[in-house]
Amino acid sequence: MDRLDNLLRQLAEAPVDRPLGQLEPHVWRRIETERRMPLAGWRLPAVSALGALLIGMASTATARVSPSEVSPFSPSLALAPSTLLEQAR
Repeated sequence: MDRLDNLLRQLAEAPVDRPLGQLEPHVWRRIETERRMPLAGWRLPAVSALGALLIGMASTATARVSPSEVSPFSPSLALAPSTLLEQAR
């Protein structure tokens, strides 16, 4: 037997920590509570999106690069394979 089989056997032999007969009513109570508060779940996604937007704006404001350095057709790209091969000679 491997470790997973031992862990699953121990889990099967462990006593149940709460009565499973009350699980379904508990789930339905939580669903009903969520239905009554439809806007409660918008805070975390909204704050996350706002934080990502602010971080993106701050990083672009601090890392200004001139357009000539960004051009993929620029003859002097520092990490271009042709530039790296010429330096190795």
